[in-house]
Parts: sequence; C-alpha cells; structure tokens
Amino acid sequence: MKPGTGDGVSRMAARNGTGPDGSSESERFPALGRAFLWVDRPGNPLRIVWALTVACGLLLVADVFLVEHKAGGMASLPGFFAGAGFVMFSTIIIAARLLRTGIGRREDYYGDRAIDRETYPDDQLGKADHGR
Repeated sequence: MKPGTGDGVSRMAARNGTGPDGSSESERFPALGRAFLWVDRPGNPLRIVWALTVACGLLLVADVFLVEHKAGGMASLPGFFAGAGFVMFSTIIIAARLLRTGIGRREDYYGDRAIDRETYPDDQLGKADHGR
C-alpha cells in the first residue's frame, strides 16, 4: 500500500474515535472496553510507567518518614519491604528462566505426531467465503 492511501484514513478515524466505516466507539466496543480505550492511545503506556514510578518513589519516601512500630531487626530499616519485594520478584523471574531451560523442548520435539503437522482435506474444512 502506498503511503497516504487508506492507512491515513484509518489513523484519522482512530484519532477521532470512529471506525473506518464511520461507527463510533460506543457502537464498536462494550462499556468495559470503552473504559480502557485511553490505554491504547499513543504515549499513554509511557505515562502509566512514569505514574507507577512516581507512585513507588512517593511510597518509598513515605516509608522513610513514617513512624512505624516494628519488631526490629532488618524489618526496621527504611525501604526494607520494597527491597525485599524487588529481590523476591527478581528471584522468581530468574527461577522461571532456569526452569524453562531445564524442561524446555525443541520446536520439533513431537515430530510427526504434533497436532500442527496434520494435513486436512480441503473439502472437509468448512471454509466460508466472507466476500473478500
């Protein structure tokens, strides 16, 4: 497709909240889907990451200044639970990677017995012509 033909219309329609056929977002998506359409707009995923980063920073600062009555030991250190959570999450990710290398199989492990290796007769597939 040449630049400026067709794809610009769909981009403009997406920006205006309408589909290529002119239907509005309220017609194309259920209510819950419309509530989260803002996440898919350009730049919003990065804004979410920054908002979460700021929220985590504020919680860490609050942890330093709030007076808590802890049992003592390492739990009384500022930011201990944030650091412990990060270490545990990282440990789970590393363990999952190691587990994948230990139990992972090659792509052709099942060989000819793999379900995607079967051939289907064209007359039994029930293909429908959707006017394309």
